Amino acid sequence: MFESYIKKISADLNVSIIYVHLEEDEAHYFPIIDLIVVNQNLSEYNQQKAILHELGHAAKHKGEMSLYNLAFNLHSKMENEAEEFMIENLIKHYAEYTDQDNANWLKFMEDYEIEPKYEFVVKEMMASEYLGSEQFNSFIE
Repeated sequence: MFESYIKKISADLNVSIIYVHLEEDEAHYFPIIDLIVVNQNLSEYNQQKAILHELGHAAKHKGEMSLYNLAFNLHSKMENEAEEFMIENLIKHYAEYTDQDNANWLKFMEDYEIEPKYEFVVKEMMASEYLGSEQFNSFIE
């Protein structure tokens, strides 16, 4: 779907990606060696979403991963930030292939399987991406 887009982000962050059999996790980021390990048994689409999530950790939390397990609140905050990074990059990809008149935040959430709790984030990010589109703005008001 957007393999070249992911390769560019990972190259910019200097993060390597490998695919292996994982029993429980979809993917995991190892900040000390800048490596993302991805479950090879996931669909290509779910692998890409998992990679974007882990790239969010690489982009936003490098050097702070010791805080990840320190407290539940910090863990939750970091997971949320990684999800928002994933959503932001999915929206950028979506915007490359969807013109302003056809952009629809709800369809985006359904097509990209975004959890309902991120509705506000999606609307805000898409409003920014489609700034000036009366058609899109009418969907979110």
